[in-house]
Amino acid sequence: TAKKLTAGALALSMMFAMATPAFATGSEVVPSTDPHITKKYTATNAGTSSPKETFTFTAVATDVKNAGVKADGRTPITEADAPKLTIESAAYGLNGATTAGATKNLTITKDKAFPNVGIYYYTVTETPSGNAGVKTHEGAMLLKVSVVYNEAGTLEEKYVFYNGMDSNGEGTTGTKGAAIENTYSAGSLEVKKVVTGNLGDKNKKFNVTVTFTAPADKTVAGTISYSEGGVQKTIAPSDWKDGVVTKEIAVAHNDIVTFTNIPYGVTYTVVEDDYTKAADGTTKDYDSAKYEFSDTNPIKAIDSVSDTVTITNNKGDGEIDTGVILDNAPYILMLAVVAGGAMTLVIKKRREEE
Repeated sequence: TAKKLTAGALALSMMFAMATPAFATGSEVVPSTDPHITKKYTATNAGTSSPKETFTFTAVATDVKNAGVKADGRTPITEADAPKLTIESAAYGLNGATTAGATKNLTITKDKAFPNVGIYYYTVTETPSGNAGVKTHEGAMLLKVSVVYNEAGTLEEKYVFYNGMDSNGEGTTGTKGAAIENTYSAGSLEVKKVVTGNLGDKNKKFNVTVTFTAPADKTVAGTISYSEGGVQKTIAPSDWKDGVVTKEIAVAHNDIVTFTNIPYGVTYTVVEDDYTKAADGTTKDYDSAKYEFSDTNPIKAIDSVSDTVTITNNKGDGEIDTGVILDNAPYILMLAVVAGGAMTLVIKKRREEE
C-alpha cells in the first residue's frame, strides 16, 4: 500500500510539474482572437483619492525577423510592411487607483493584416501623465507578434508583451506577460501648535500660512482636504494659480490641522505670523516661534505617508511677583525656634522625673 501511495504521489507531482510551464505560457502568450495587454493602477497609500486619469500608449514597428516575402514571391518583408497596432487607452475615474491595484485588459487592434510569416517587433511607450502624484511607466516596452502557419494552413498570430526592453530590443530586461503598472502616491501634512511658558496663552489663536507648490509641469487634479476648528474644508483643483495655492489657518495650543491627499512631489512652506512684539510694537511678547519638521530636507516635499511640523511659541517671566516672601531664611528661623522649644520641654520633663 505504501509503495502504491508513493508511486501515485510521484505521478501526480510529475504531472503538475509538466503542467506548470503550460499554465505559465498560456498566461504570457495572447492569441490573435483576443490580443491585449494588462494595465494595473495602484494607490501607494490607503485613504487617498486619485483623480480621473487616462493612460495612453504608442506602438511602433521597429524590426521583423524570420520574415517571409511579399505577394510577388521575391521582395523581403520589413518593419515598414507591418500593420499599425493601436493599444486601447486605459481610462480610470475618480478614486480609480486602489491599494490592491485596479487592472484592465487593453485591446490591441491593427489597421491591416500581417503580410506573411515572421516575428514582428513593436516598441511600446506610455505617454507621461501631467497630474502630480501619478507615475507612469518609464522606458520602452516590447510587443512581439509571431505570425505562423497553423495546422489548418492559415496564418495565426501570437502576441507576447514584455514590460521592459534591452538594448537589442529583445525585451529580456522586462517580465513576459506582466502588467504595465502605474501608481498614484499622496500623503498628508500635519500642522500642530504648542504654547509654553507661565505667561503663554493656551486659548490664543495663532495665524499660520501654509503654501503648496505643484511640481514643475504638473497639475494637482485631485482635492486636498483638511479640518479647521471642526469645520471640514477643501483645496479644489481650481484654487491653484500658476501651480501655487495658499491657505491661512488659526491654531491654539494642542490644535492639529492635517492636510490630506497631497500628491507626492508637491512642496510646502509653513510660516506663522510674527508674535514677538506686543500691540504697541515695542514691548516684547512671545519668543520667536520654533519649527520642528519631520522632513529634514531644506526643501520640504511630500514624499511619504505623513509629514509633520510642530510650531512652539513660548512666553514667560522668571521674576513673577506673587506677593509672598520667597526667601528661605524666615522659614529656617521658624523651624529652629520650634526645634528649640521641643528640646526645652524634653529636658524639663526629664529633670522633673529625676
